[in-house]
Amino acid sequence: MTSNKVLLSAVIIAAVTAGCRTDVLKKNRIAGEWTVESFVRSSDNENFIQNTSTITTTMTMEFDKDGDFDIDLSQTSNYYGYSYTYSFNFTGSWEDDDKDLRMDFDASSTGAQATYGTSLANVFAGNYYQLRETYDIIELTKDELEMEATINGEIITVKAEKED
Repeated sequence: MTSNKVLLSAVIIAAVTAGCRTDVLKKNRIAGEWTVESFVRSSDNENFIQNTSTITTTMTMEFDKDGDFDIDLSQTSNYYGYSYTYSFNFTGSWEDDDKDLRMDFDASSTGAQATYGTSLANVFAGNYYQLRETYDIIELTKDELEMEATINGEIITVKAEKED
């Protein structure tokens, strides 16, 4: 009877330790700087991270191990000799829960306050008035992140590559 209790205790400790180790490994994989390669909205299946002869768009996401995040978005449009740049910065805190990534946006971040600009600005800035988003993590490796969320009735799919 005593050996069964010892065995059961060992199994429980091993399971708890393994679960904690998985959480730490996952948090370490998410932490770091990511370059967004695609940001696709389901209604038109358009990738808003595009670089053409007239539009250059960049988006980076940085997740700190302490639970803070910083997202920078910049779009430069060149039309008929005029250049326009729209820049947004979103900050907040993040945590992962099993297969989800929850992001709580700071209401005072410049991105959360932005409500003007091109359709790209409206796609990014207009969606963040919720101030909390939960993304399903589709794939997470040491180099790639794919996640999905439903925002304002739209399915948003984000794919990013980790910076070295």
